[in-house]
Amino acid sequence: MSDTTGSGDKTPVEITLLRQENLPLIASVVNAAFTGEYISEIPRFELLRVIKSMIDRFEVAADTPGRYGRTPDYYLSYWTGSHSDSSWFGSRQAADGATYIYLLAPAARVIEFFNGCQTAGSMGSDGDSAMDRLFDEMVQGAARLSGDVEARRANIKAQITRLQNRLETIEDNLSLIHI
Repeated sequence: MSDTTGSGDKTPVEITLLRQENLPLIASVVNAAFTGEYISEIPRFELLRVIKSMIDRFEVAADTPGRYGRTPDYYLSYWTGSHSDSSWFGSRQAADGATYIYLLAPAARVIEFFNGCQTAGSMGSDGDSAMDRLFDEMVQGAARLSGDVEARRANIKAQITRLQNRLETIEDNLSLIHI
């Protein structure tokens, strides 16, 4: 984890970022914007276009027109720190006057964690998410520490059942592809 927020708060920056209200929107913007030729930085005007596109997509998907009642410029300003304690983005001015936006290191770690926690799974499409693995490890660790062999055995059997169910899902999907 990185430094704490600058407002006298002892909360790590990453935790503050994870608590932000529009985290799914921010993650979608980052995932859409920082790819290909724009992997390290993106022109400001292009990022504004991506923000507008993601807002539209979120509002249509949730059937909530106007839910994000601010402009893309407002959101970018907020996420670069003009209105918040913890920033997602930094900016730099190029010699030609163009403004480029880049993802700050704590924000990159938060996005990586957020993406890994999605239910689609960070290791493929088998439904094995980072949170599932973390939970399994915590339960197994607690059982080991307690010395309760039966609890460990029950947890391992539950893990085996979940893995067998995932394997069946993958095999079912494969059989549909080969039809």
